Amino acid sequence: MLAMNIQAPAPISPQDPSFISALARGLAVIRAFGQNRERLTLADIAKATDLPRATVRRSLLTLQSLGYVSNDGKHFMLTPSVLSLGYAYLSSTPLPRAIQPTLEMVSEKTNESSSAAILDEAEIVYVARAATRRIMSVGLSTGSRLPAYCSSLGRVLLAFEPRERARAARADPPAEAHAAHGDGPRKAARHSGCGSHAGLFARR
Repeated sequence: MLAMNIQAPAPISPQDPSFISALARGLAVIRAFGQNRERLTLADIAKATDLPRATVRRSLLTLQSLGYVSNDGKHFMLTPSVLSLGYAYLSSTPLPRAIQPTLEMVSEKTNESSSAAILDEAEIVYVARAATRRIMSVGLSTGSRLPAYCSSLGRVLLAFEPRERARAARADPPAEAHAAHGDGPRKAARHSGCGSHAGLFARR
């Protein structure tokens, strides 16, 4: 497993004049979809995002106009155009392409899945993966997210973070981290010792 720790500039707050609330709400609507949540009603999305139904409706109509959402009269679904948003990152950074051959070599030699991830706030994001064929699979793939504090890759990354930052990630894990990806990441988190904090961070 390979972990990359990429420092990002401090984000602005929602109260900052430069913060575009409409954009944030639109992205929240997109993130409401996921495994086992492929087809959602307006009410489903409003509940998942904690946004007013009128706001969700405007966001959905805008996303539909842009080609990112479709509907059958009752349910809304993401379209393949959404992939362009994630692919923009994968195609603009050399990391996934550079690391993939190494992951495949490690996976072949060990007969175990091999992954690379980066730290994103209190979560890790898988940016490359070489999986082995097994009867049982945890369902992780490129783009999957897990709470950093209860995944092996996340613990490696947090070990190199300032102590306060690492403690904050453990104390306030993202509540939606597993929900958008179904049971696979939940099982992976359990196998990695989620909930057990002993020896979580390396001593600096």
